[in-house]
Amino acid sequence: MKMNWFKYTRHVLVWLVSTLFFFTVISADYVDVQVVPLVICLFAPFLF
Repeated sequence: MKMNWFKYTRHVLVWLVSTLFFFTVISADYVDVQVVPLVICLFAPFLF
């Protein structure tokens, strides 16, 4: 029960952080396009 709660909390937190970061990248005009695939590759293992 505790392990499931921890997994669920971590999943939600990672989703919120990655969503915030995603919108920050989109709203930033100075960001390099090469950074986005790198960040996606870094976050992908945590999302599943």
